[in-house]
Amino acid sequence: MRLRQIIILLTMTVLAQSISAVNVSSISEYAKLADETDVTFTCKLTVIGHKGRKLFVTDGKDGAMLYGVFSSTYNYGDVFKEGLKAIKTTFDAAPELIKVEESTMVKVESGSNIKPIKMEMGDISLDKAYAYVSVTGYYNGETSTLKSGKSKLLLFNIFGVQMPTNNGRETVNGILVYHKKKDIMQIYVM
Repeated sequence: MRLRQIIILLTMTVLAQSISAVNVSSISEYAKLADETDVTFTCKLTVIGHKGRKLFVTDGKDGAMLYGVFSSTYNYGDVFKEGLKAIKTTFDAAPELIKVEESTMVKVESGSNIKPIKMEMGDISLDKAYAYVSVTGYYNGETSTLKSGKSKLLLFNIFGVQMPTNNGRETVNGILVYHKKKDIMQIYVM
């Protein structure tokens, strides 16, 4: 009788785990899920940038941030095959992935060329957080901002790249990130 109870309990545990995992075919699909959802990506993801605990990836259209401690350093253009697993959460109002199962981060390619998405400053919004974009506006070096009309974007240099040096019209490529304290979108310049 005891063995039968153990088998039933194990079966229920396996079923509960398989029901809770959600397969997603895109970053926009994962972003709509409830927090604490186990996610498995059925699409390839390409690294945009990696700095410390922040690993930024794209599916070619949208971007995501994987947050955690990684045993390897990943580079721009590294491609992970389908199957990456993590848990969806929300931080500073933007979706992100935590508790990434690093064993599912299988690199299948290096040096893939990623083209940023051209965006107008007025189209930048929280739902585009972590996207790799190219935006043009008036650069102000004193405030490290890019402006166009009423829209403003704060430039932030976490990757140690060359920032714009002249005030005036500039095109900047980078990763969009929401800065909750300032209630502003910023761009991690690439």
